[in-house]
Amino acid sequence: MTENKEVLDKLMQKSSPEKVDWNSVPTGKEDEVLITSSRVVWVRYKVYSIILLLLIFVLWYNYLFPNFDKFQNKRIELSDMELQALNFENKKNQYDANKWLVDKIWQVESQVVTCLNELKWCKELPNTIQQNFGIVRSYLLLGEMKNHKMDLDEKAIIANIDSFLLKKDPFNENSSTMNGILNKISIWDKEQFEQSLYFVPIELNITFANRDWLLSFIDNVEKKIPIEKDLRMLYKIDNINYDVVNSNETQDVDIYMYLYFYES
Repeated sequence: MTENKEVLDKLMQKSSPEKVDWNSVPTGKEDEVLITSSRVVWVRYKVYSIILLLLIFVLWYNYLFPNFDKFQNKRIELSDMELQALNFENKKNQYDANKWLVDKIWQVESQVVTCLNELKWCKELPNTIQQNFGIVRSYLLLGEMKNHKMDLDEKAIIANIDSFLLKKDPFNENSSTMNGILNKISIWDKEQFEQSLYFVPIELNITFANRDWLLSFIDNVEKKIPIEKDLRMLYKIDNINYDVVNSNETQDVDIYMYLYFYES
């Protein structure tokens, strides 16, 4: 009986399940608690992140952005100052060069006029003058066209045309030979060209007996300089309505040109 009991006890021990530590096995409620805690932590981190981003934006917008903008403005101002200084230096150098050229022009004015009008003493002129004949001639011809009676001195323009441009030999006081006959002149309103420099369109109708008369007029306009300073005027021919085929015949020619002058 005792042996049967021992056998039965052994069988019962073998067939009985192993002991389980139920404290180590999570229940369903504990799983829910863990998931809920994770969600809370995730939401909390998300809220903290949003708050941090907002703080960074506020800091950037209120402090960093204005300072950066001021820094950029300072850099632009500094660049502008440097550019102005450079431009001032360039303008000063240009002014010094122009002043030197102007002083030199007036020193050899009569020689320049003789060179342009008679093609004499040209080689004796300074190299700077020789290399800038166009500028030198324009400078000597450019003057004011204003008097106390009228805004534009039209009488001076007509005197220049009659006494110089239409003269066959404008430098011979004893010669009255004309290269053309003025039929009509129209002087339009002045317009500003640049700063104190102005121009006025002029339309002429002149009778030329032949091509030589026309070429004489063009030479006086584009190549010569009047001896009398009161007659000096700067023109630029824009258009000439001339029939080259009938160049040996008398023609009434329309000439469009611009008169340049300055106002102080």
